[in-house]
Amino acid sequence: MTTTPETESAETEREEAAEPAEATQPSTDAAEPDQTARDEPEPTPEDEEPDAVGEGEPLEDVKGIGPAYAQRLRDAGVADVTELANADAERLAEETGLSDKRISSWIDRAKAR
Repeated sequence: MTTTPETESAETEREEAAEPAEATQPSTDAAEPDQTARDEPEPTPEDEEPDAVGEGEPLEDVKGIGPAYAQRLRDAGVADVTELANADAERLAEETGLSDKRISSWIDRAKAR
């Protein structure tokens, strides 16, 4: 069989037409996109570890402190367990109207965490 330029051209077109279909096969590179530092998501507060034990930990996690006592402590400027552990019992007792003994026991428990 003799090939003419027209026949040869038609065969080449069929071969070339098949190549893009082969190229659309999924590659392993497409499954794992490159991630650069600017593409990484910002850490959320849940992702970050506290600097100190009890930091960010709710006051209610200390035995004996319920929602009402926790609110009184917050009103006195104590936001979390770490701040409670570093608080002055006498000052807190004056500001909250609670007993020095009760607050001292909470401070001891907060320090033990």
